[in-house]
Amino acid sequence: MKAVLLVLALLCTAYAYKSKGAKICNFCKAFVGGIETAMDAGEQGLVQVGDKLCDTLTKGNTLLDPICRGLVDAELPKIIKWIENNESANTICSQLHLFMDRDIEFSIEEIEDDDESSESTNNRSSTSWSNQFKQVTLDNFIPGLSDHTGYSSAPIHRKRSSKNRRSFVIHKTAVVTKYTDKNLSLIRNSPGTPKCVVRMDKQGTQCGTSEQPSELSRMGAARRNSLYGLFDKMSEESSSNNAKGNKPCFSAANKDTAAKAKVEGFRSFADLYPDLKNVSKNDYVFIDVDSINTSTPPKPYPAFSSCVDEATASQWFDNDRYVKLPFAPNRSQYTTVKAALNQICTPLNSYLDLEKCLRTISGQKDSNFENVRQYFTEVLDVDLRNKYFREVIPFMAHLALKAPELITKPIPLLRRGFNGSITLSQQQVAVLLSHAFFSTYSRLRSHSCSLPSINFKSFFDKRNLLGVEKLHCIFHYFRCLYEKMPCGVITFRRQSKAAPNWKNLEGSLSQFIALTDGTIEDDGFGMLEIDFANKYIGGGVVRFGCVQEEIRFLICPELIASCIFCEKMNVDEALIISGAQRYSNYTGYGRSFKWRPLEVNSEQLLRDRFGRYLCEVVAIDALSYHSKQIQYEIDNVNRELQKAYIGFYDQRGTDKGIATGNWGCGVYRGDPQLKSLLQLIAASANHKPLCYFTFFNQKLTDELNGMYALLMQRKVTTGRLYQLICRFCSEQYHDSRTLFSRIAEWIQ
Repeated sequence: MKAVLLVLALLCTAYAYKSKGAKICNFCKAFVGGIETAMDAGEQGLVQVGDKLCDTLTKGNTLLDPICRGLVDAELPKIIKWIENNESANTICSQLHLFMDRDIEFSIEEIEDDDESSESTNNRSSTSWSNQFKQVTLDNFIPGLSDHTGYSSAPIHRKRSSKNRRSFVIHKTAVVTKYTDKNLSLIRNSPGTPKCVVRMDKQGTQCGTSEQPSELSRMGAARRNSLYGLFDKMSEESSSNNAKGNKPCFSAANKDTAAKAKVEGFRSFADLYPDLKNVSKNDYVFIDVDSINTSTPPKPYPAFSSCVDEATASQWFDNDRYVKLPFAPNRSQYTTVKAALNQICTPLNSYLDLEKCLRTISGQKDSNFENVRQYFTEVLDVDLRNKYFREVIPFMAHLALKAPELITKPIPLLRRGFNGSITLSQQQVAVLLSHAFFSTYSRLRSHSCSLPSINFKSFFDKRNLLGVEKLHCIFHYFRCLYEKMPCGVITFRRQSKAAPNWKNLEGSLSQFIALTDGTIEDDGFGMLEIDFANKYIGGGVVRFGCVQEEIRFLICPELIASCIFCEKMNVDEALIISGAQRYSNYTGYGRSFKWRPLEVNSEQLLRDRFGRYLCEVVAIDALSYHSKQIQYEIDNVNRELQKAYIGFYDQRGTDKGIATGNWGCGVYRGDPQLKSLLQLIAASANHKPLCYFTFFNQKLTDELNGMYALLMQRKVTTGRLYQLICRFCSEQYHDSRTLFSRIAEWIQ
């Protein structure tokens, strides 16, 4: 029954695409809006969806059409097999394109309100922007349907709209559609039609037009819809219909829409902390703030001088408080480094020239560089290999040699027990990372027991099974810099704060939503993005690790600079990195990690007035448990609460949301039920909403949202939730009953 109904919906919707033009909305609305609900509701739900589809389709006698019969006869076996392996409404909807063998006519046109005067209508229609079709087409309209962005809650074309509103109707525009057999991805082209979406408020005024960046293909649904206005428009339509008492077609679609609308309210794009025009004595700024602009990197501060400033001369060698930099004035070892780097400032003949440079700097002739050989001979094609040899690697060497001109004063350590920050330009960070690549930092750095590793030399060794993929991330980063040096600024900050008395917190719980799809790095924009950190920032990023923290640092290499000057974290400390840019995409996790290109125009990134990319990565380290029972000890519960609390704390006092997930779970053996509630308490104490990504675990998503709904229904306060957790922890056996089940019993 299930397969037959889905086949019927798929074929008839595909046929409607070919033959019925604007009527596609009726078929797709019934099909896409109901599939997810039907699958959850079982056989009864499928029958209801099937009845609705048949009622819609038979009105046009499409079931009797010989073309439809031919499609059924030819494609039925393939579709049944395909459906058995694909239960996602998004996937099902995208596969409709397989049945389209000719151009499709599809676009969006504005409809004026019926109650407006014809004169007003004519005037508005003559404006230049209203003549630009609101181009949604197959690039946005179909994904919009499958993501339930609101089309399922009301007809697209309403003949009578409420006052001061806009509606949409399908209209003609040629769209050439192709697909490749390899991955079924579509290549679309809309000749003569501007690829843009014009956002309008409820008065119908233009809010802005955005060219679609190539990042659209990889970003999450929430981000795509937020950036291009689709979700805002449709959620507005949905709210209007709900206010009028109109019942939605399918509750699942509207539930998903409501969740995404809730998340949008978690985002904030205020200037980042600290204000570089008003810094404290513990905030160290290495740029001339007045020189910040969008066309050239900021100038270093203080300005470069060939003469060493006597006031700072001793600081370069004060290894207890400052970083031991390889290019510090009068450092004898730097002579060898400079000579080796000068050898590769001109085009290389092969990877052996790079290997020779690395051996000279390391002073170890027996070092293993097998991963370097493999990367250049087996991973890169000839053209890209030559580009690296002739342009990118010499650029990296030049960048490292410019260090004394760009880092013009000693860099202090962000030491344990002290609040403070370091602000560098992205160019200065690149200089520091170029030295990390060439492994010029001393093996005997001061406070070596408190500082993470920084040299990249382990990437070169064949014993590092992920070294080639890590090299790919790093080389791609420098290639991006070679093509255009970014002009932004990054702030690295350490903060600490005493924890409150948890059981005395009387405030209500913050807003909370758990999402199955999406990731922190893709969909957490505009929120505090939590890094499930090691107490040594970066974890094993420059060695053998490759899980959540290491992956984030590899796709955003500027984060790695924190390893140079951030000591390991105390229990009451967190590290916040503001302004780091993302350069790569990826697939896999752990040993399956693979580098992938990230298609994004850096000029479209949102920045604050000091040039910092509006991204805040918050590093908080969880405890690792050799036994799962240990985490339920009260001391460990309080420790995790304090760590989350300080990480979520915002010096600016904003209500910016938190994007997090299974912090301290996985190899650390944390209980997601416990960790989610601890993070909810910490967020509530900071008066911040919490967005919890379960990383495609639907069961956990349902459990989290269900527990939160119950807590809110019973009006459980923040302090009361803490007491309930303590009560559970005081019980002797935790394997037989879950935390959620016990709390549910106690508050019913």
